[in-house]
Amino acid sequence: MVQQNQSWTDYAIRKFEECSRKSTEHRVINYDVRTQTYSVATAGRPSPGQHVQVVRISTVDCSCGKWTIFVIPCSHAICTTKFHSLDPTTLVQLWYNLSEYLATYDGRFEPLADERCWDDPEFLLQNNPCRRERKRSGRDRTTRLRNEMNSAVRASTKSRYVMVVHVVGYVITVVCDCDCTT
Repeated sequence: MVQQNQSWTDYAIRKFEECSRKSTEHRVINYDVRTQTYSVATAGRPSPGQHVQVVRISTVDCSCGKWTIFVIPCSHAICTTKFHSLDPTTLVQLWYNLSEYLATYDGRFEPLADERCWDDPEFLLQNNPCRRERKRSGRDRTTRLRNEMNSAVRASTKSRYVMVVHVVGYVITVVCDCDCTT
């Protein structure tokens, strides 16, 4: 796992190299240096064309969401830093540094004794009254809200019968909606 002169964890190195490789396919199309906001055009994968992502360097944010999730610059953020000849490695969080990672496991771990050796707690364990209790057996009913799609299905099961009645001097039309499921 650890090699000499390695500054990040293996995971961070793989993730950064993957994003760096993808960043070569992107290009900055619009930017505002004052607010450090950039529009990055990416090559569309599934369909021809381009997708645009918005990168805000000052708030460490990209519209793709990957920079926020992994806290490693996404390919769009790397593209913007390379556009301004900045070092994208400075945007990787400190906890991916190998020294920080190793410091996590530097302390001593004391194993727990068997439960019979534990001291009795000085407090009383109480049941949480807010916890939902089952009132009946079986599967819970759905809480899905009905919408117009459900009524369209229900309407399709109905048939409409039109009956024309001729009475002397009048023509009376009677429309009857009947449910075919019954």
